Amino acid sequence: MREKKILILTESIDITADKVCGWLVHLDQDFVRFNTDKEAVWIDEITMKGTQVDISIGHVSGKYKLHDFKNIWFRRGQFINTIRGASNNIYPNDEIINDQINDHLHREIKTLNEFVYSQIPHLVPQINNPVKYNINKLECLYRASKLGMLTPDTYITSKKDRINELRKHEALITKNIGDVLTCHTDNFFMMQSTTLVVDKYVSRVKNSFFPSLFQSAIKKKADVRVFFILNRIFTTIVFDFAETNLIDFRESKNMAILPFQLPQIEETKLLELAREMGLESGSADYVLSENDELYFLEINPVGQIDFISQLANLYIEKEIAKTLIEYGTSNS
Repeated sequence: MREKKILILTESIDITADKVCGWLVHLDQDFVRFNTDKEAVWIDEITMKGTQVDISIGHVSGKYKLHDFKNIWFRRGQFINTIRGASNNIYPNDEIINDQINDHLHREIKTLNEFVYSQIPHLVPQINNPVKYNINKLECLYRASKLGMLTPDTYITSKKDRINELRKHEALITKNIGDVLTCHTDNFFMMQSTTLVVDKYVSRVKNSFFPSLFQSAIKKKADVRVFFILNRIFTTIVFDFAETNLIDFRESKNMAILPFQLPQIEETKLLELAREMGLESGSADYVLSENDELYFLEINPVGQIDFISQLANLYIEKEIAKTLIEYGTSNS
């Protein structure tokens, strides 16, 4: 019997996926990779007979049944279901009716996608799911605290007076409530990062502003980055030697990244947190305080790990490839 292939859905510019695919070739494992930012992958057909569900996806290269794959790694891609077979301009002379019909068709697609993503775990082993690419980081922080993980005190406010009051007692950082904002054109690029709240910024802020997240600024000895996939954990520690003691180590030009052993109890808590959040894989950020306490910050399900893997000589991409080869073998 021919061995089943692995399905990888990601984007065309994904260094981590590139390296994993290279290792899969080296390890003689067949796989199918679709870069859904450049090529459409759609839900082609669903058959339901009682509780038996069969789902096929479509691509220019052909039609694929999901249960024919060994497993699916949703790295960054997803099924792109445009309004296939329907015109976006059904009533060209009545814009209001046309918009209402298109809104309805998009709701139909949303319902279709939600069902498919909910059924995939019953059809084929998966690693992550597009509905979990953007987890609620506030919920994640709350659940981490309930599991006994140390977390920074967190405040969300839209009042300048509140910020000034908090800063009388502790230093603060600010960051996004959810995902990082990136803006770019051909000649411009901007990306937000975690920032220390200082007087020159506060002085420019109006008395009321958009609800924003602030946290206690932990006096840190180092940053700790953890990558997990299923029950495997790879940990690095990042020492920043920049004189400015940057809040976000990714901005540092003078740092050292070394392998690190996360305490067993913290590994157990992290894997339980991932399970509660519905994640099979992701990157978790911690800070190691000056008192050698680990503070959990957040999980990014689709974060880049290339620079961590390379600088710490962990070959994480090779281990991901081996995990993909082994995952679902017993279910084949």
